[in-house]
Amino acid sequence: MLPGATLALLEMEEEQGREYLRHCLDDLVGEGLKVEAEVRRGEPVAVITDTAQNLPADLIVLGTHGKTGSDAFWSGSATPKIASRSQIPLLLVPVRD
Repeated sequence: MLPGATLALLEMEEEQGREYLRHCLDDLVGEGLKVEAEVRRGEPVAVITDTAQNLPADLIVLGTHGKTGSDAFWSGSATPKIASRSQIPLLLVPVRD
């Protein structure tokens, strides 16, 4: 893709992510929970672990497709990498299609 088109696509995806999180946070705040969320760009494992450590976060919540072993490796799963690089507890939530 051309650099301008790639940038426009990334910005659209980022805004969609922010909108999705706004709806999720509204629901959780409505239940009386104190929550924070951010949309960031970069290599997912590094961004997630760095952000969680710098907040500091009490818990990292990740969606999972339930892949393990070589399936997780070949699909590029971030979960095992995050688990090995972070001391913060992980909560894995199954992703429903």
